[in-house]
Amino acid sequence: MKLQLPQSLTAQFTLVVSCLAALVVAAGATTFYSLTASSHALRQLAEDRLERLQDAQDLAQQTLTIERMALQLSTDSTVDAVRDTQRHVMEHLASFDRLVDRLASASPTRKDVGVDTLALHRSSQRFRNTINIEAQIRERALAGANGAAAPMPRLDEDSRSQADALAMAAREQSDRFTREYREAVLHLARSADRTRAWVAGEVVVSLLLAWLIARIFLGRRVMGRLGQVSHALRHGHRGDARTGVPVHGRDEIADMARAVEQFLEDRHQRKQAEDALKVLNAELEARVAQRTAELSAALAGQTAEIVERQHAEEAVRASEHFLNSIIENIPDMIFVKDAATLRFVRFNKAGEQLLGYRREELLGKSVHDLFPAREANFFAMKDRDVLRSLQMVDIAEEPVLTRHGSRLVHTMKIPIVDARGEPQFLLGISRDITEDKRAEAELRESERRYREVQMALAHANRVTTMGQLTASISHEIKQPIAASATNAQAGLLWLRAQPPNLEEVRQAFERIDKDMRRASEVMNRIYGLVKKAPPSMETLRINAAIDEVIALMRSEFARNRIGVRMALAQELPLVQGDRVALQQVMLNLLMNAVEAMSAVDVEARAMTIGTRRRESGGVLVSVSDSGPGVAADEAERLFEPFFTSKAGGMGMGLAICRSIVEMHGGRLWAGPNVPRGAVFQFTVPASPAGGVE
Repeated sequence: MKLQLPQSLTAQFTLVVSCLAALVVAAGATTFYSLTASSHALRQLAEDRLERLQDAQDLAQQTLTIERMALQLSTDSTVDAVRDTQRHVMEHLASFDRLVDRLASASPTRKDVGVDTLALHRSSQRFRNTINIEAQIRERALAGANGAAAPMPRLDEDSRSQADALAMAAREQSDRFTREYREAVLHLARSADRTRAWVAGEVVVSLLLAWLIARIFLGRRVMGRLGQVSHALRHGHRGDARTGVPVHGRDEIADMARAVEQFLEDRHQRKQAEDALKVLNAELEARVAQRTAELSAALAGQTAEIVERQHAEEAVRASEHFLNSIIENIPDMIFVKDAATLRFVRFNKAGEQLLGYRREELLGKSVHDLFPAREANFFAMKDRDVLRSLQMVDIAEEPVLTRHGSRLVHTMKIPIVDARGEPQFLLGISRDITEDKRAEAELRESERRYREVQMALAHANRVTTMGQLTASISHEIKQPIAASATNAQAGLLWLRAQPPNLEEVRQAFERIDKDMRRASEVMNRIYGLVKKAPPSMETLRINAAIDEVIALMRSEFARNRIGVRMALAQELPLVQGDRVALQQVMLNLLMNAVEAMSAVDVEARAMTIGTRRRESGGVLVSVSDSGPGVAADEAERLFEPFFTSKAGGMGMGLAICRSIVEMHGGRLWAGPNVPRGAVFQFTVPASPAGGVE
C-alpha cells in the first residue's frame, strides 16, 4: 500500500519534524532510564557496600589496638597501671563486639560472603578471659612482690597468641568485604558498559532513521523537485518545458513549477519576436552600409592619395632639416667629396671657420685648388686609399695650411657606398687639435720646471738638515780618526820593541783599516745626502736605508739623551725608490722628533722607529716620539708649505717630505701617539720585481 503524504508542503514538514521529535524523545527516554539505573546502583554501592567495608576496616583497626594494649599489659609495673590497661582492653573488646553485630545484621544474602559472627564472638570472649586472668595474676604478683613482679613468659605467650587469633579473624573479615566491594564495582562497570552500548545503538538507529527520513522527504520530495524547477528556469525552453518541469501534485512546488512553465512559454515567444526584429534590422543596416560605402570609396581614394603625398614631402623636409641642423652645429669640420672627381660637394659652418674660406669658395674645388702641392698630394693619396679599401682611415695628426696660418687637425675619412657597394662619396671629419698640442707642450715644460724646483728645494732641505747635524757628523768622523791615531802609535811601539811584536802590529793595522773604512762610510753617506743629482729609482732594502740614517743620527740622539727603540720587521718586501730621497724623508722626521722632545723632561724622552709589511702590499715606516704631540686641527696643516709650529722654522720640510713620498706612490700622515707625543707614518709600494730582504 502506497503511503499517502499530505498535499501541503507545510503539513509534510510538520510530519517529518514530528517523526524526528519522536525519535529524539525515544532515544532520550531510553538514555534517561539507563542513567537512572546506573545512578541507583552507584548510590546503593556507596551507601551499603562502602559502609560495610568501612566497618570491616574499623574491626581490623580495633584488633590492632587491642593487641597493642595486650602487649602493654605485660609491661605494666604497677597495680593501677594494670587495672587501667585492663579497663581499656575491655572497652575496645566491647566496641569490637558491637562492630561484629552490626556487620552480622547487614550481612548479604549470599552464603560465600557472610560474617562468621559466632567465631568472632568466641575469639573475643576467649581473649577477654585471657586478659582478665592475666590482669588478676599480675595484680597479685605486683601486690605480693611490692612492685617487682617476676616475668610470666607462658602467660604472655598465651595472651599474644589469643590476640593474633583475634586479629587474624578480623583481617579475614576485612579481606572478605574488600573482595565483595571489588566484585560489586566490577559488576557496576559491566552494567555501565552495557548501558553505554545500548544508548550508542539507539543513537545510531535514530540517526539512521533521521537520515532516511531527510533523504526521502527533503532529498526527493523537496530538494529534487526544486532542483528540477531551477534547472528548467535556467536552461529550459519550449521544446522540453513539459518534460523538465515537475508540474504534478497540488503543493507549493507544483504551483511554482506551473508558473515556471508559463514563464518559459512567454520567454520563448518573446525570443521569436526579437529574432524576427533583428533580421529586419540587419537587412536595413546592410543596405544603408552598402550605399554609404559606395559613396565614401570614391572620396576616400582621392583624399588618401593627397594626404600620403603631403606626409611624404613633410617627412623628407623634416629629415633633411634635422640632418642639416646636426651637421651645421657639430663643432668639428665635416666635408663631403664626390668619389669620382674628389671635389668638395658639402661643407659645414665649422669647416668655414677652420679654413677661413666661405662655403661658396670651397664647393666644387679640389685639394689642389686650396692647399700647397705637398699637402694636396698627401690628402689625395689618403682619399684614394679610403675609396679603394672601403675602410675608414684615422689620421691622428696632420698639418693644414689655412688662411689663418698652419693648423694641426685630427681627421677621420669614411667611404659612403650605394646599394651595390660602390663608393659614391667620401665623408671627412676633422678636429682642430692645435691648441691641445700647444697646451700639452706647455704642461710638459711646466712639469719639468716644477721637478727642477722640487729637486732644488729637496737638496736645500738636505743641506740644511746636514748643517744641523754638524756636531754629530764631526763626532762620527773624529771618533774613527782618533782611534786610528791611537792604533798607529800602538803599532809603532810594538815595532820598536826588541824583538818587534809583529802580531800586535798586524792587529793594530787591521784596527786602523777598520776605523778608516768606518770614516769613509760616514763621508760617503754625507756625500750621498748633500750631492745634487737627479732622482735615481732603484730596488732597495728599506731597513738598510733606515740603518744608514740612524748611524748619522746616533751622536745626536746621545747628545739629546733620547732613548731609541728599533722595531724593524724582518723579511720585508723590497721597495722601488730613490735611496737619497727616502733617507731625506727619514732624516727630516727624526730631526723633527728630536726637536719636539727638547721641550720635555730628559727621563720622558723616548723614540720608536718601526717598519712592517702592509696587508695591501708595500712597507709602512713609522717614527713616534714622546714630545708635546700635535693638535688635531693642525695634523693635516703641518704638511702645507710655509706652515710651521717651530719658532725658527720655514715650514718646508714636511711639505717636501710629502711630495717625495707621493712621488714614490705612497702616503705620509701624522697622528697622536699613546700615551703622549706624535707619530709620523709613510708608506712605500713594493718593487714590481718582487723579492724580500
